[in-house]
Amino acid sequence: MRVNLIATAAIVAILSFPHPLIAGNPQDFRTLIETSSCPGCDLSGATLNDLNLQSINLERANLRRANFSRSKLGAANLKDAMLESASFNSADLNQANLSGAILNSAFLDNAILSNANLRGTELRSASLQRVFLDDADLSGAKLTRATLTSALMTNAILQNATLGNANLSNANLRNANLSGATLAHANLRDTDLRGANLSHADFTNTILTGADLSGANLTGANIFSTYLGDVNLCGATMPNGIVWERGCPVEENPVEENTGE
Repeated sequence: MRVNLIATAAIVAILSFPHPLIAGNPQDFRTLIETSSCPGCDLSGATLNDLNLQSINLERANLRRANFSRSKLGAANLKDAMLESASFNSADLNQANLSGAILNSAFLDNAILSNANLRGTELRSASLQRVFLDDADLSGAKLTRATLTSALMTNAILQNATLGNANLSNANLRNANLSGATLAHANLRDTDLRGANLSHADFTNTILTGADLSGANLTGANIFSTYLGDVNLCGATMPNGIVWERGCPVEENPVEENTGE
């Protein structure tokens, strides 16, 4: 699919004048406009915000420090792209392919990544505040020290992901799959983990104050040195396989009305 006419006109206008917004290789920039495909090209530092770039192909491209804020990148191919310190704030990356991409220290606040493929993606120290990652696949992703406060991650797949020292406070991870994930020293204060698969996850020294783990699966999980006093564990399967029932609401039998008969 080609970039839409409005976006093309905007980029052509930029190309018509010497402008600091264009960085990297100018010929690669022209190739991108003409074909909507520039795998392996150099657009490092380019400003591409507020554009319609849906289904664009930038696989293996050098996009370090590029600005895609508020751009539409639905179904875009950014596989194995180099995106360190790039900005995707408020961008739409629904169903985009970012597998294997390097997004260390990138900015994705308020970005839409629903149903996106982020398998094996590097997001160390990235900012993903209030990001939409519902139904996204982050299997094996590296999110060490990432900020995911108030992120929407329902049904997300984070199997074997690395989230050590990450901040997931107030995030919604309901029914997410974090089996085998590393969450050591992470902040999950007030996080919603209802029904989540947390089997064999590492929660060493993790902050879980106020978190809701009701109905979650913690089979084989490492909860060493993790304080669980303020955590809702109603119906959760504990590391030893026992279902936690302490603190669960007690259902009272309805009082039958006495009719006097």
